Amino acid sequence: MTVCIAAISNNAHLFVASDRMRTSGDIQYEPEVPKIVELTTSIVMMTAGDSLLNREIIAHVKQTVDEAVDANPETWLDVRQVVDWYVWYRQEIKRKAAEAAILVPLGMNSQTFLAQQDSLNSDLVQEIARNLLHHPMPTVHVIIAGIDNNGPQIYSVRDGAVSYHNAVGFAAIGNGYWHVESEFTSSGHHPGRSVPETAALIYRAKRRAETAPGVGRATDFAMILAKGEYQPVGDHIHSKLAELYDAMAAAEKEARNRVYLELDSYVAELAIKRAQTQPTTQGVDGPDGSVDDANTRNAAPEAGPASTDNTSKS
Repeated sequence: MTVCIAAISNNAHLFVASDRMRTSGDIQYEPEVPKIVELTTSIVMMTAGDSLLNREIIAHVKQTVDEAVDANPETWLDVRQVVDWYVWYRQEIKRKAAEAAILVPLGMNSQTFLAQQDSLNSDLVQEIARNLLHHPMPTVHVIIAGIDNNGPQIYSVRDGAVSYHNAVGFAAIGNGYWHVESEFTSSGHHPGRSVPETAALIYRAKRRAETAPGVGRATDFAMILAKGEYQPVGDHIHSKLAELYDAMAAAEKEARNRVYLELDSYVAELAIKRAQTQPTTQGVDGPDGSVDDANTRNAAPEAGPASTDNTSKS
């Protein structure tokens, strides 16, 4: 699939990064098009999962956002409002798809189904309602992040379920999300972390996520420093981060090799000592000697022929 990351820095700024891998059905491809969608100069969206469905939802969201901005250009949109629009349009697309697949073959639509429920068999109504509710949809996950009047905000939407990530200060979606979460949690990330630390961490997490299946090697990186201040990270910063990451990875590899060599030497020493004290018998030594010796001492004497008392009384 992909990997997309958002992180808060200094309790005021926002960093986002992603690869360019896209999925359409069973096909994965990596076009020369960034996955970071700039909805406004303060709010962005990144996608994972089925590209066709996400594009359809984003087109509706983008149109609604543009209309809201045109109507009130000096009113900053709440990030949560954009999240709600995304969820609503996804549900609308699902409703229409379910209606076409389930109700239209029965000569109905949503309105006529609701109007005719009382005249239909109750079991049939329940089955239709259940099928409408659970109509399958392609998997689509998004991160919607930005800065509004309440500061930086990070949300994720996974198949319609919304999560708010400001408490931990980061979010990740896509196949590489586990690698990102591991890197951020082990690094002790929090929303107040400095800009250099957060920039290095998000780049490092993305590079480590490239080991996951379906994560592309291209990296798009951007930041929102304040309301209306979205800007892609320049190539010179990209190059510096790549240089520092490669140096760190080389140092980590060298350190691991030293550990392996030292441990190998230690195990060899233990093997030599063990060979020098190798036991020569199978007996298990106890406090009074070996078990074999103790068994010998405690064994009852073998029974012999009965003794005959030849002493006679006079």
